[in-house]
Parts: sequence; structure tokens; C-alpha cells
Amino acid sequence: MGRKKELTPNEARKKRAGLCIASYCTKKAPKGRHMCYACARRDWAERNPEHYLFCNLRGNARRRGKEFGISLDEFKEFLEKENYLRRKRGRTKTSVSIDRPDNTRGYFADNMGTLTLKANAEKMHYVDYFRRQYEQASA
Repeated sequence: MGRKKELTPNEARKKRAGLCIASYCTKKAPKGRHMCYACARRDWAERNPEHYLFCNLRGNARRRGKEFGISLDEFKEFLEKENYLRRKRGRTKTSVSIDRPDNTRGYFADNMGTLTLKANAEKMHYVDYFRRQYEQASA
């Protein structure tokens, strides 16, 4: 693995007291660890953004009952091709999200792209509008 970083005086004090060494945290660290589970996960996500996004997307697909047929290496290639990590992420209308052009299929390398949250929401309402029109016409 990597080299252990030197602890600051404040981190060393918190470690001796059995507390999480994260500067913003006041929780107790589990026995034999220097960070609480929440801070350790946050730290891991910052150090491994591709793997974090992959696990998050896979978990969301499972929760929603969608197929997930992409490997971590394929996902990393997708992120690089779409320049995803350098683009704005979050919860604003100009933030980028991962989109499935064909919503009947799951997450596969040939069925993924990026869209802004605004465009993704418009797409969803557009499809719903035409689905309702079709159902009314066929009823």
C-alpha cells in the first residue's frame, strides 16, 4: 500500500483520546482504527473517485432493479472518454449525470452517456408525455 502520513498534533491528540482524527468529526473511532466509518468512507471516496462512482451506480441499479453489465475497467474508460471527472457534478441544472439513452436496457457500455440534469429531466418528461398520448390514442 502507500506510506502512512504523519499525523498533525491535533490528529495525534484525537487518536490518543480514541476519537476520529478527521478535523470536522467528533465521533469515537472503532477499536483499532483511527477514523470512524463515515469519515473513512468519505476519505476513500476522495482517493478513489472512479471506484466510488462505479459502486454508487451499481448500487443504484440494483436498488432500481436495472441490469448492470459493465466492469470497473470499462467504466473507467467511459469516464475518461466523457471527461466526466473534470465536469461539474452535483445537484444543479447544469451538473452532469450519467444517462441511459435506451431506458428499457440496463447499464451497459453501449447504453451510457452523459447529460445535464436539466436535459435528463426534460427527456424524462418528454418521453412520459408521448407515452400518455399513445395510451390515450390506443384506449
